Amino acid sequence: MDAWVLKSSSDKPGMCLKAALELFILGLLFSCQSLPSELNIVHQNSLECHSQLPYLETKKLMEQLATLQARLYDLLEISPPQHLPFKIHIFDDKKTYMDIAANFGVPGKYADGFCDTDRLELYAWLKPSITGYKNISTLFHEFTHLVLSEKIIYPENPRPGKRLPFWVTEGLATYVETAFFEDSGLVFRPEKSQRFKQLLACLPMDDGWTREIINRDYAHGVSLDDYAKAWGITTYIFSSPLLQAGMVHYMQTFPEQPDQLPFKDFEDFFLEQHTDLMIWEEAVLSYLQYLKSI
Repeated sequence: MDAWVLKSSSDKPGMCLKAALELFILGLLFSCQSLPSELNIVHQNSLECHSQLPYLETKKLMEQLATLQARLYDLLEISPPQHLPFKIHIFDDKKTYMDIAANFGVPGKYADGFCDTDRLELYAWLKPSITGYKNISTLFHEFTHLVLSEKIIYPENPRPGKRLPFWVTEGLATYVETAFFEDSGLVFRPEKSQRFKQLLACLPMDDGWTREIINRDYAHGVSLDDYAKAWGITTYIFSSPLLQAGMVHYMQTFPEQPDQLPFKDFEDFFLEQHTDLMIWEEAVLSYLQYLKSI
């Protein structure tokens, strides 16, 4: 040890030991801040959550997700699977999440959440705020992909290779981003959607924009505008009981539908009452203008 330490300890016995103990405790506190939180495991119906959030907060989130799952199955008239558990991983430590995302080939720097529909697992990093979490919509979005994956809603699919089109999967997921849990229960507030602002930025749109987005697929690349347009179409569909019934029928019969461009299926299920595409698009834009006025 250094001579000055020996001298100080002889002048004031116990002072060095106290200082060393204080430094040791401070070191532990600072080092703990860089360590991931301990995992809490919470079960809620078919959901199993491994979370770095406090237990009570995790429990509350799982109750909300279970409610959301039940509402989705009710809206689309889907019989909930009883034998397939969903595993959800929630992180409050960004580095831990990004390391795991990298293992899946997901750019965690740009995506706060993702899901593996084959393994029925979801991973999300939540950013706390005064009112809850800044990016809670990401959790709702990915959860929708999880519980509405083809493996779940078509357990006896005669054509397992057929995947739901982009406008359906992303339209539903972006619609659910606007879920709010209020005193009265679960409600959807499409007028509060960030996709709404994105879609308004696209206006006015050329005639036939619906055909373009309905035929869009992941393989040819998608943009934020495409997500916003899919959100707009789905939000309009859920504003009408008749169109919502069309969505239910579409989802139920999708595996048996012939292989054709997605827009042909869309025409068969949604455009009949509007006569033609132009009238449909006018109705969609009129509804969006109504939302803007709320």
